[in-house]
Amino acid sequence: MFGPEAPYEREGDVGNVVFPCGYTVGSDGDTLNLYYGGADTCIALATGSIRALLDWLERHGQQHEQSGWWEQNQEAQGRRDLRVA
Repeated sequence: MFGPEAPYEREGDVGNVVFPCGYTVGSDGDTLNLYYGGADTCIALATGSIRALLDWLERHGQQHEQSGWWEQNQEAQGRRDLRVA
């Protein structure tokens, strides 16, 4: 979902590296603003939809019984809601 693609993310002090630094949620409650470092030389901003991200995770994510998430969200499975531990 998140990896080095642009030249400023692939070339620099530490090439082919991106790392999240922080995030904010837009006033619409759906826009995710992800601030990140690229190639250890710059700070950049990626934006996306929280709803689209959760939808993608619901369709493509894998549940791991050993993570603790599984047990905490068993009862939420039928209701389509997500609780973050």
